[in-house]
Amino acid sequence: KLALYVGSRGRIEIDDVDAVVGDAAELAIDRVVMAAAAGDTSRALAEFDRAVAAGESAQGVILAVQRYVQRLHRIRAVIEAGRGLDDAIRSLRPPVHFKSRPALEAHCQSWNLQRLDEAQTRISGAAKAARFGGGLEQALAERLLIEVSRLARVAAAERRRGGSDAAS
Repeated sequence: KLALYVGSRGRIEIDDVDAVVGDAAELAIDRVVMAAAAGDTSRALAEFDRAVAAGESAQGVILAVQRYVQRLHRIRAVIEAGRGLDDAIRSLRPPVHFKSRPALEAHCQSWNLQRLDEAQTRISGAAKAARFGGGLEQALAERLLIEVSRLARVAAAERRRGGSDAAS
């Protein structure tokens, strides 16, 4: 399993071992989701390939992206309603794991509601297509990761420029 995960890189790192041991499935999918939400397309696709090679389903990845974007949307909506980021994150159930919090905070600060709405629409379409895709799930998931990564970069650029919905 470790050899499949590492693939052709030829060198096994400690992170590779961590990914394969214990809650490897959840960790592998989390890395895909975090990379896409951060706008890192190449890393999201590489992590997706590793997750699929380790036995994860493309539909499982799509659903994980959907859950994460919904969570970001809930937090941004609370922030837009006038509450602080820390308060919005503390109100989440289940609570955010301390290791995930820095990335979640960064994503909340870079994404805006408009781009999250757009991402949710694309994710819903990909999830529906994957259910009826007849073997196209992997291609649909890859396309979705590319689209979500692009939206993350657009949202971050808008926030840096002080664009619409940029208040945190």
